[in-house]
Amino acid sequence: MDALEFARSTKNDMEKHHISYSTVNTDSLSTCLAVLLHGTIKGKPFCFILHTSKSDEAEDEDEDLNDLLVYLLEKLAENLKKDLEIQSLVSEEYSINNLRLLIAGGVIEKHKLTRQAYNLLNTNIDIDLIQEYTNKIDVIYLFQQLQNNVVLIKPVTYLDSDENEARGE
Repeated sequence: MDALEFARSTKNDMEKHHISYSTVNTDSLSTCLAVLLHGTIKGKPFCFILHTSKSDEAEDEDEDLNDLLVYLLEKLAENLKKDLEIQSLVSEEYSINNLRLLIAGGVIEKHKLTRQAYNLLNTNIDIDLIQEYTNKIDVIYLFQQLQNNVVLIKPVTYLDSDENEARGE
């Protein structure tokens, strides 16, 4: 399948990711995290959505945010390449540009470090620092494209205890 032949509209389920030239949607996001990437391929707008309940964070809050950011960008690059069926995001043939990222959903107590890591893209972090963590061209390309192009929507959902949920409170 050519990268330009993907679905015009896509409904995305939990733990899945998709690309569309039109619209994407998902539901039951409350405790899950949504990663929505918008950009252009060959000058044509596209969007990519990932709906996940999984946390990529270590259990402690001492995790290196730069390392986590590189890991998150590696996963994003791999998922994009898989959906587009291409070898690299850095390609004159596909010309993937104008990227913007939206991070939304989740529970207030969860995904905190993930949000902080993505927010590093909105700071003046130097490319040399990222290159200390990785030499993968696709990750470096995403880093460059997404600098100051990330919007984080604060979570508004609280996770109730199993006990309170069982009592209906």
